[in-house]
Amino acid sequence: MADVKVVRHHGRSRSPVPARTRTPVPSPRVSLSRQRGAVAIAASTGGPPAIQQVLSELPIDFSLPILVVQHMAKGFSVGFAQWLNSSVGLRVKVAAAGELLEPGTVYVAPENQHLELRNDRIIRMSACADGERFCPSADRLFGSVADVFGDTSVAIVLTGMGEDGVEGLRTLKQRGGQVVAQDRATSVVYGMPGAAVEAGVVDQTLPLDQIASAIRGLALRTPRK
Repeated sequence: MADVKVVRHHGRSRSPVPARTRTPVPSPRVSLSRQRGAVAIAASTGGPPAIQQVLSELPIDFSLPILVVQHMAKGFSVGFAQWLNSSVGLRVKVAAAGELLEPGTVYVAPENQHLELRNDRIIRMSACADGERFCPSADRLFGSVADVFGDTSVAIVLTGMGEDGVEGLRTLKQRGGQVVAQDRATSVVYGMPGAAVEAGVVDQTLPLDQIASAIRGLALRTPRK
């Protein structure tokens, strides 16, 4: 991943986190009736190693679909997905329009397209408009997941410059979903998580190495009636 380029902004930087090797640990078995949600993750500067760490610490039989928006320069989204697929226990692929979400699969937004969902849990892609600041957009992803999954939505906002994601998180919170933000100390750039915290749309602010555990716990929530 040394060659992967994210959308850069001026800010402090850190050395990339190497891929981890781990012994896969299965998650506790839970009734399928309680596994109706989805996880949406968004990041920008510093995001690739942060996303890799979170995914690598999830159990190999994690039962919710995971959708990922990473602000990245043109030409690197396929390599990013392939790197994740080779370094974590979950299946990782570039999202394609018309796919039905599968449990335990990670869908990475392709370049120059917004990753969203239809009401039947099928992936919908839309082209970026000229002049859009963020594409793929965390706002579009979070808002779409909230509309489809409501109070079983889980949103994770990781390191990155800017405020992309805040408006989508407002919608997700209104629908009863849960939001976790990476803390300042472990973020390469605290822009995206910091903006979400300042907007009051975050339920938990955690260091990077605690986020996977939080996702596991939130995935076991019983949906509201």
